[in-house]
Amino acid sequence: MHKIKIPIYLIAAIIILTSPAISFSSTPAIEPIIQYITNISRNVSNSMPDVKQSMLYSSRGELKLKLLISPWGELKDAYVSESSGNRELDNICLEAALLYNKFQPFPEELGEDNLWIDIPIIFDVEFAPSVIVAKKDQAEAQKKDLKPKRRRRRFKKGESIASPIIQNLGINEAVDMALENRLSRKIAEKEIGLSRLKIREARRALYPTASLNYMETTGITTSNVQDFTDKEYKLKFEIPVYYGWRLKYAVDQAMSNVKASQQNYNKVRQDVQFEVETAFYAYIANKSNLTLQKDLLKEAELIHDTAKKRFDSKLITKAEYLQVSSQLKQIKYQLQSSENDVVMAKLTLVQTMNLESPKEVEAMFKGQDSFFDKPRFDPKFIGPVELGVGLEECLDLAFRYRPDLKAKKYMIDFNDYERKIVLSKNQFSVDVAGSYGKSGGAFE
Repeated sequence: MHKIKIPIYLIAAIIILTSPAISFSSTPAIEPIIQYITNISRNVSNSMPDVKQSMLYSSRGELKLKLLISPWGELKDAYVSESSGNRELDNICLEAALLYNKFQPFPEELGEDNLWIDIPIIFDVEFAPSVIVAKKDQAEAQKKDLKPKRRRRRFKKGESIASPIIQNLGINEAVDMALENRLSRKIAEKEIGLSRLKIREARRALYPTASLNYMETTGITTSNVQDFTDKEYKLKFEIPVYYGWRLKYAVDQAMSNVKASQQNYNKVRQDVQFEVETAFYAYIANKSNLTLQKDLLKEAELIHDTAKKRFDSKLITKAEYLQVSSQLKQIKYQLQSSENDVVMAKLTLVQTMNLESPKEVEAMFKGQDSFFDKPRFDPKFIGPVELGVGLEECLDLAFRYRPDLKAKKYMIDFNDYERKIVLSKNQFSVDVAGSYGKSGGAFE
């Protein structure tokens, strides 16, 4: 089988700013920028529907989108900067980007200006032998259902992991499934959406406001006086000129609230990922240990049978035979303990992923017995490994990237802007207001 494997997400991308221009060589920390671009590429790719194989085979298998994103994650504009060679595939990717409305706010390294960001979308395509034949006979190959493989599977709401099409899941799919079922993740997403609405509300106060009033009065008299009709319309407008920076502080405060909400969401994702990975690998470790215990029991039973024959032939003493029997019983006890550990690890994984039944865990690992093979140790890997990372550097990385610390920092900024807003309320404000209208009445 001939395979062409292309990574779905390109780690590096080019960022073009509206103003001012910035160079990566002078940027102190590039990792958050790379991670931000990677997350957008992953989100857009995962939100796309299944692509027909005919589109991929008639394209380059990759394209690049250029997105104009605001500092709080709002998509302003988008277009295809580098085509894949297939217009239909370009439109699908562009539509997925335009419909996706959950982009993260900028990391601190990107500043607070709108950015044009190049987002690469690269497909992972596996060409089977029938596809190679298709180059000679395209009509025959199109009759076969050949679909491009995706690295991570998207789960629909209410979809069961035990269904036939959702099996053989890896750690990434397990984390996605847990996030889909976790209530705290849904609450954090709602908080992000609410904080974005507050940004729009704060920015609305910076712009002029206008109102149009129309009133019509009709009078009917009971005497000989004629009936009358009175009409009036009025256009009012108001432009804020100076509020002691209170309106700008309100926008900055709302942006800090969005960033804090995003970091709280990242903290939820991080906690869920840690819990799932811990439970996932604990289950694999216990299953592997159970495999070792079963192999050990088989060898111990052979040794016990040999010792029994030697004892019956009076070649060993009774004490030696009883010692072998005692060790066999200890191994059986260890095997029973390992089985209990596997059951507990399975229940922990079920609880962490919020699954309905332990049978769904078994479906995850169906056909993946290689996970539980006996480990093979290489003597050269046994021993200490020098990482070259000191305690101070570890602390610096923790303070720089831990989402809970970032959330607290943004909340400090939020409260500081609140203090500035309160102080600016004591200052004078200047508005430009006016109105235009007409009114009149007449007897019929």
